[in-house]
This record gives sequence, C-alpha cells and structure tokens, in this order.
Amino acid sequence: LHGYPIDGVVLTTGCDKTTPAMLMGAATVDLPAIVSVALAFLPFCAIIPFIGIPCWQLDGFFLGATQGKALRNAAVITTILYVASDIILRGQFGNTGVWAAFLAMYAIRAVSLGAYLPGLIKRSEAPIPANV
Repeated sequence: LHGYPIDGVVLTTGCDKTTPAMLMGAATVDLPAIVSVALAFLPFCAIIPFIGIPCWQLDGFFLGATQGKALRNAAVITTILYVASDIILRGQFGNTGVWAAFLAMYAIRAVSLGAYLPGLIKRSEAPIPANV
C-alpha cells in the first residue's frame, strides 16, 4: 500500500485467514485514520489462532472419523449462538462487539464439538466385528 498515492483504501476479506493480512497491510499505510483503526483491531487477529486451534483440531477428528451428524449439529448450534451474540454485542460495542462475537464463535464451536467427543472416543475404542 506504500507505493500508491491514495487518500483511502477499502480492504475486503473472505475469511479469518485474510483478515489479519488486511489489517497488517492497513497498519502500514501513511494515513493515521486507517492505521489507528487497523491497530485497534489487530490484537483480535493475534488471538484467533489460540482460540481457533481447539475447534480446528476437533473438526479434523470428526471429519476423519466421518461423523457428519456431529459436525452438522455443532455447526447449527454455533451458527445460532454466533448470530445471537453478534447482534447483541455489535449493538452494544460496535466493531469490537463484532470481533468478540467472532472469537466467541470459535469457543462455541469447540465446546459444541467437544460435547460429542466422548461418544467418538467410545466408538473408536469398540472392538471391530469379525465379519467386517
């Protein structure tokens, strides 16, 4: 963003992996209004991997074990609670509320999949029938 003489910039992201890159890019421009906003929300991006790792690992466990029902149910629970928390938090805290709801979504996903984990472990320890 340094090479172009611009008055502003619009950065659009598609997922949680491109958002930190866009914020880091925005933090490098020489426009104080853009830099201050980017720097204000950059800590949320730094937290994403730490909160996201448990749900990403659990996603892998359930995908590998072909447990689509658990993944679907956890996704429905996560979506409902995320939308509710986003509406509530965004209304009260603005963009900070959006980020808080986004981070809460990862925790909700991990908890909702974690509820299915004991059953997955139990099924994986069951003896394999001899006729298979």
